[in-house]
Amino acid sequence: MRMLLVLVLMAMGATAWADDLATLQGKWTVKKTGDRGAFTQQIEFKDKKFVFKILNSEDAVIFVASGEVELKKQGAFNTARFFGLKAGRSDTELEPVDEERNSVYLLDGGQFYLASNFDKARDREKPSVDAYAKAN
Repeated sequence: MRMLLVLVLMAMGATAWADDLATLQGKWTVKKTGDRGAFTQQIEFKDKKFVFKILNSEDAVIFVASGEVELKKQGAFNTARFFGLKAGRSDTELEPVDEERNSVYLLDGGQFYLASNFDKARDREKPSVDAYAKAN
């Protein structure tokens, strides 16, 4: 009986993450301001893959990262593991990155909240929480 309950709970959890992954499909954006002025962050999900871009105030791409995403439940938190990363200044200049990123996320009210850079300290990348909206 106890094993059946565990299996049911695991199946329910897997369904919730699958639903989150289905909800995340498409492009999400957030506008930000930093040391170099205004910019836009964009993340696009296609199946279990993602492409992250930073665009300057003229909407020119200045950074791209891509790879795979895996959603998990860790205690009370929903987490996104970004791995198999490649990054560069454009889609044609991507190089493998020997690192993965783990972020806490929340889908609520049509917003995708992503807490980044809390998994470890990184030079020139401060921890932040961003509220992405679905792009049209």
